[in-house]
Amino acid sequence: MGKKFTFDKAEKKAKGVINNPKKLNNLIQSALAKLANKKDREKFINEAKTMLMMLKAYAKGDYRQVPWRSITLITAALIYFVAPLDAIPDFVPVVGFMDDATILLAVYKSLHVDIANFKNWITKDSVEDLDIEEDHSS
Repeated sequence: MGKKFTFDKAEKKAKGVINNPKKLNNLIQSALAKLANKKDREKFINEAKTMLMMLKAYAKGDYRQVPWRSITLITAALIYFVAPLDAIPDFVPVVGFMDDATILLAVYKSLHVDIANFKNWITKDSVEDLDIEEDHSS
């Protein structure tokens, strides 16, 4: 059996993804596609989408009032989330998704101050064009 994909590996990979707009957009689209299959978990989806919006705003250069470490953790969590063969593979019913969701939620909670600041920024600046719905053009 091959080596498992761990969060540490995702974190190392994140640094290359953050600086590559095409890879970052592909990551966002992959995460959205996976979230689309989990409509029964609304709170989780909303929290994940907030992180996706934050990442998109950072990538566009619109929102930079966030530590690099936070962007790296969000990116790593999303890489782990979309990886099918992580610590508990996605094909393992229920548990495969739960380990992915646990990583995303842990990152969301650990960055609650940065995320609250981002939500404030969205509200304060009436930000538009951060739509992160699935892009079917690629």
